[in-house]
Amino acid sequence: MLWVNIFTKKIEVNLVTASKITQAETSAVLTSSGYVVAQRKASVASKATGRLIYLRVVEGGPVKKNQIIARIEDEDVKALLQLAKANLSLKKAELPDTKNKYERQKILYEKNLGTKSNFESFKKAFDSEKRLKQFEPKIEQKFFEEQSELMANFIRILGIFITVIFSLGATIGAMITMYATVANRTIEIGTLRSLGFSRRSILAVFLFESILISLAWGIIGVAFALGLQFFSISTLNFASFSEISFSFALSSDIIIGSLIFACSMGIFGGFLPSVRAARMNIINALRAG
Repeated sequence: MLWVNIFTKKIEVNLVTASKITQAETSAVLTSSGYVVAQRKASVASKATGRLIYLRVVEGGPVKKNQIIARIEDEDVKALLQLAKANLSLKKAELPDTKNKYERQKILYEKNLGTKSNFESFKKAFDSEKRLKQFEPKIEQKFFEEQSELMANFIRILGIFITVIFSLGATIGAMITMYATVANRTIEIGTLRSLGFSRRSILAVFLFESILISLAWGIIGVAFALGLQFFSISTLNFASFSEISFSFALSSDIIIGSLIFACSMGIFGGFLPSVRAARMNIINALRAG
């Protein structure tokens, strides 16, 4: 026994009490069998939360009407307000650019158009699909334009034919009017010739009168054509059995061209009567009265 006590080292053993706990209790910071009342955080109408600066009531204590029971730190709310104001300023700065993009997309939508880059990317993806080789992608406006090309050419040719016929009729009418004017002014022509006016002067006077009359009626015709812009005409497209609707659209080039065409009709219609007036004999013209 003495030998065992000398050469054997003592071992200390710590005794603890073990108890069985649940999984929830191992991860909980605070375990309580009752309930915990938080007095460091508060919520007001679920709109603003913050740390309590001070609290003037206790649980179960009485309160009165309009009594201030607590004060909440509002630094977080002020920071959120400043952030909201900054975002609002940013959106206001972006608003003009957004409006321009909206108007551009609206115009493209109304005209059934799209950007060229979008169509090219779509066409590239379309052509890469082998099952769609027998089809050809087209913009909607171009497709319907090709479908109505036959009818559009017919209407264009018909309009040109009617324009030529009416122009010839108007030119002949201007010529008849100027011949009548020359016949009614025979004495005046003879008087002017006797006063020393040359044949060129007589020719220029009657030709200018013819141009002025044609220009006046051309302006009246343009005024009537302006009213036709408010009406649209529709017809059937026999190629696709769809409806074609068109209307008159006058531009500055069309108006100027119409007035020049009216003046040219006055020149062609009044040239021969003006030549007759210029070649009239002075004695015969004076005797005609």
